[in-house]
Amino acid sequence: MLFWIRLLKANAPQYRYFHSSRYIADLASGEICLALGYNGDVLQAAGRAEEAGNGIAIDYAIPKEGTLLWFDLMAIPADAGHIDAAYQLIDFILTPQAAADISNYVYFAVPNTKVDALLSDDVKTNPGIYPGAEVKEKLFTQASHSLKFDRLLTREWTNIKTGR
Repeated sequence: MLFWIRLLKANAPQYRYFHSSRYIADLASGEICLALGYNGDVLQAAGRAEEAGNGIAIDYAIPKEGTLLWFDLMAIPADAGHIDAAYQLIDFILTPQAAADISNYVYFAVPNTKVDALLSDDVKTNPGIYPGAEVKEKLFTQASHSLKFDRLLTREWTNIKTGR
């Protein structure tokens, strides 16, 4: 069994829940004090806590060991009904002003370098959004696994989430 599966199982009583978005509101309200989550989500929680004026300070950190390289994707399904409209939406979202407005609101990085002048200082200088070269060197992509490994991983992860 993978070492991290054993580590997760050994610490299972310490986990409150597993959820892909609930932690945003729970961090902002102080319901939880630690989460493993997406950078934009954690930074949105920090913004909500600041807006609420509840005295809760939230920070996002990338582990010193590194983490998965993250990116966002826009895709058009092969059977989409309005492909031209989809391309127009993508083109609009990628314009500097629209991309900067979105990034300033949700705290996600933007691949369009023409937005730099339009980004707020707290976005463009945040290392959780735009990490420095030293951190980037430790980012990695997820490798493909065999079907056998994926079945084992799915089974073990289900056991961890369900407390088995």
